[in-house]
Amino acid sequence: MREFLSDKNRLAIAAVGVFVLILLIIILVIVTINRAQPPTSGVGVPTDNVANGNQNTPDNTGQNPQPTQRTNVIRWWGAFLSTADVQTLIDNYEAANPTVDIQYTQQVFVGSELPSYRQRVQDSLAAGDAAAEVFMADSGWIGSLNNNLSPAPSGIANSESFNQNFHDFTANALVRSGQVYGLPLWVDNLALVYNKKLYSEAGLTIPSDNWNVFANDQVPRLTKSEANSNNLAQSGFAAGLPANSEFWFEVTNILLLQNDVTLKNDAGQAVFADSQASTTAVDFYKQFATNTSAKSWDASFNLDIAAFLEGKAATIATTSWRLSDIIRYNQNAGLNLDFGIAPLPQLSAQNSSNWGIYWANVVKRNNFNNEEVWKFVNYLSEPEQLQILNQTLKSNNATSTGILFPRKLMTPEQSTDQYLSVYARALGYSQNVNWMNEPLIKPRFAELYTGSKNMSILQSEVNAILLQ
Repeated sequence: MREFLSDKNRLAIAAVGVFVLILLIIILVIVTINRAQPPTSGVGVPTDNVANGNQNTPDNTGQNPQPTQRTNVIRWWGAFLSTADVQTLIDNYEAANPTVDIQYTQQVFVGSELPSYRQRVQDSLAAGDAAAEVFMADSGWIGSLNNNLSPAPSGIANSESFNQNFHDFTANALVRSGQVYGLPLWVDNLALVYNKKLYSEAGLTIPSDNWNVFANDQVPRLTKSEANSNNLAQSGFAAGLPANSEFWFEVTNILLLQNDVTLKNDAGQAVFADSQASTTAVDFYKQFATNTSAKSWDASFNLDIAAFLEGKAATIATTSWRLSDIIRYNQNAGLNLDFGIAPLPQLSAQNSSNWGIYWANVVKRNNFNNEEVWKFVNYLSEPEQLQILNQTLKSNNATSTGILFPRKLMTPEQSTDQYLSVYARALGYSQNVNWMNEPLIKPRFAELYTGSKNMSILQSEVNAILLQ
């Protein structure tokens, strides 16, 4: 009896096992079929939702879907801006554009890296297979990239909107034949930074806004020689030598403009040597380092900014960006320099001129999605984003002064700024003639001060470079 019952139990257990196995097979088939069906959310949401940026459209269950796939990659090469400096801008743009992935790379950390960066940009664009879609470029050499850049779609930026919004001097290399080839991120020009203590000791309060008064009266009073020697111990104005006057080229151009010299004609050719006033302008600047009676600067001094921080130069001509370095070193090193900022002198109030400098974002030609790339470039130059960049740079201690805004309507905001007011007020009369490739042209100009080159020979050499 016990054996008979054991056999029945075995049969029952076997029957139950077969039933369970069949049930498991049915469940597995159902799950497999369901997994093969298209999803109802995430990357499978309807195309119109993706296009409209509705990344979080609920599916039929009421739950949020998977994030939209970022299929539009925009690579951006930058100079002096760290990833932390631009991360907020990138995050905000990606949040509003779920299919876009911005990949930023800082290419320039210090000024000495600029030549190699410039060459990488030129080589990359010329190869037709650029390593990025967007490049930051300097006004001194943007013109050399002309043939390899993509213009903005007219609906995003055109010459009319550009001229209305941005300072006039930025259009020289960024607007051609009615099309826009780049948008400025910040601008700059020159002002005098002066040591208030040294001015007070000379019985002066502030640099004159007239070149003749400044050069003939103030600079000699600010310049001191060593005892029993003709060697300079203190400079009234750091100028006249390319080797240790950082912005000699910009000041030379300013003096040419102030002397009514036309630098380039409408055909883009250099014509400055056609005016005798060009020699007058150069000789005036040269006198600060060569004229015995007016000499205030020589090769014995360190670079002008260093001499200023050392208290050996009473006045230097410099940009707002370099002023930021003066502020930083003065604070960090505890130098306690009391300095001021004054407008660059003019020859006449009727012909005020300064030299406009800018950094802009440009776009490579033959993009996979030119409109998408230009939307991002346009976004970076919008007022709100410029404000964010300005505040971020200050917060990150990248600059003590912030940036000088490139937009005309934003200039009044900085016209009362502690450090930038003088620079901001000069933007309205700043000029830039687009030398196309300043790194090649500047060494030729330098020979006006270091050799015997005359203006006619210089003009021929410059025109040869402009034709390259």
